[in-house]
Amino acid sequence: MYIKINSDTMSFNDVLHAKMFNIRSIREKGDIDKRGKINDKYGITIEFSGADFDEFEKQVNDAIEFINNNHKDIFEIIRNHESKSAYIDFALYSRLGGDKNIVNQNDTIPLELIHLCSKAGLSIEMGYYSNEV
Repeated sequence: MYIKINSDTMSFNDVLHAKMFNIRSIREKGDIDKRGKINDKYGITIEFSGADFDEFEKQVNDAIEFINNNHKDIFEIIRNHESKSAYIDFALYSRLGGDKNIVNQNDTIPLELIHLCSKAGLSIEMGYYSNEV
């Protein structure tokens, strides 16, 4: 799972050279992405967990540990790059439908993680993906 930070004005190459995090990708404004679209922002993606899409509790625990240890550095990156968009990105398999006919899915973010994200300047995104493909 990842932390994603975007900036309209500044590249994140300085963070890449600092080698302080497991950086998954750096996006440069104006470059063409793998879908053939032109990036309209600078961006960085930092990996904080290798947990699978069905391991929400592990993702949360990894996020708590990572942000607890790095919230000051993350906040500085956000501030120094004039970021308007910074969030922790959880990727989860949807439990809806299927042979069990589940019609409701709830996943609770613990208060500790909400507090840490607030200190770091991060929003929280939950992406749900079908595992029936």
